[in-house]
Amino acid sequence: MTARSSTIAEPNSAKSATMPDSWKVAIFLAAAIAFVLKILLAMNTYGSNDVYRWELFILWGRYLGADVYRAVWDFNHPPFMIHATRVLDWLAGKSGIFFPFWFRLPAILADIGNLVILWRILEPRFDEPTIRWSILFVALSPALILISGFHGNTDSVVIFFVLLSILLTQKGASDWAAGAAFGLGLCIKIFPVIVIPVMLFYRRDYRQRLAFLDAMGIVMLLASAPFFYQAPADTIRKVFGYRSYYGHWGLSYFIDSKQPIAWLNSDFKAYGAWLLLALITAVSYWMNRSSRRPPLFSQAAIVFFLFLAGASGFGVQYLAWLVPFTVASGALPAAAFLATSGAFLLLVYNYWSQGVPWYLADSNRIGDYQPHLDYFQILCWLSVLLLLWAAWRQVRTGVVWEESLFRHSVATTAVAGCLLAGFVILPMDRQLHRDVSVFVPLGKDALRPIKAARYNDLYWLLKGMGRESDARDVAEEAKASAP
Repeated sequence: MTARSSTIAEPNSAKSATMPDSWKVAIFLAAAIAFVLKILLAMNTYGSNDVYRWELFILWGRYLGADVYRAVWDFNHPPFMIHATRVLDWLAGKSGIFFPFWFRLPAILADIGNLVILWRILEPRFDEPTIRWSILFVALSPALILISGFHGNTDSVVIFFVLLSILLTQKGASDWAAGAAFGLGLCIKIFPVIVIPVMLFYRRDYRQRLAFLDAMGIVMLLASAPFFYQAPADTIRKVFGYRSYYGHWGLSYFIDSKQPIAWLNSDFKAYGAWLLLALITAVSYWMNRSSRRPPLFSQAAIVFFLFLAGASGFGVQYLAWLVPFTVASGALPAAAFLATSGAFLLLVYNYWSQGVPWYLADSNRIGDYQPHLDYFQILCWLSVLLLLWAAWRQVRTGVVWEESLFRHSVATTAVAGCLLAGFVILPMDRQLHRDVSVFVPLGKDALRPIKAARYNDLYWLLKGMGRESDARDVAEEAKASAP
């Protein structure tokens, strides 16, 4: 076991390393394979129910503007996304390629951008085998193939701007530039607020912190026009009041389904998120008060791992947040997460799609993946705990515990292969064989009543508002789009 100071070295140190050409080729090929698979999925499938909710948001937003925050119960996205999705919808109309492809394309491209930024951040450590393997795993991550290529959401795009802000900070760029990049991420989804304490505590001077916050706020205010100014209270209430599904993951799963103490369940549901945010703030402060302050990238990784380890709410697309940061834990924890998250997501989407061929994965119709896939959800959550432990250990001790294992690569590979087969591959294979005998895949026909319902609801809402002309327009659009 060898101590390595590189895990906690300041990013602007003079150390440099070169990636061997063979590794460059391998990582490029892995990224290219993943990109092609994502494009094929995006071109030939509709995706999850998140995609048809976004189509609903576009339709309702076109007629209601800022009132969409009051009219649509689950529209909790920042106002900038109204503009962004209108652009994607326009591209779909002009190109003749359906909206689900265009909606997933930014995440597919963001995954490439994330890999490039990760490469820049980790350049000083290219001589470490664990870093090379970890980058390769990120390039070929099954979780990203399934989430960016099939699911249909914006999480990878948000992570791109978070990583860009981290890179700018570690390279000594302007705090205004780093804050603006971070603000762009918040314009897409609000979850990067969990990283704000780390971003601020990492900056020693209050003027640097103020510049970062000013740039972040200016970008958000500009990108939110005009909808935020038309309905500020509704926008803040919906965007910051968002709560994801409780009891589907980790601690909330055990407390909700296994814990007989009712008050503990209700209290964790009500206050768990606030306690976790307080813990993240305390950990962020401690890491930057340490005499051996970790790089910002490692700190952000711990924040994301800690959040997903203790979160009371969960959506499967959240797993995309962790993928680029797995490098901070080392190759073996990254491989464990790569395998378990890939198996879990594959089975979840197969369940929601009701088997192959995948077209529509509709959790609204099929329901929760529990108890159907409890084992794989728990296995994936345990891999997040492993990521957290490994990253925290490196921050505390400066030790890359895998270093000695790479000297015995044959034995390490054999043991890892046996664990992978016994705990992931064989159970996943059995689950798929059981499912195929009872599932009937959801095809294009499943979308017809969904499209009809969204037009019907909007029609009657506009009628109730006395907007007869708009209601007639919706009726005509419904006849053309969802006969």
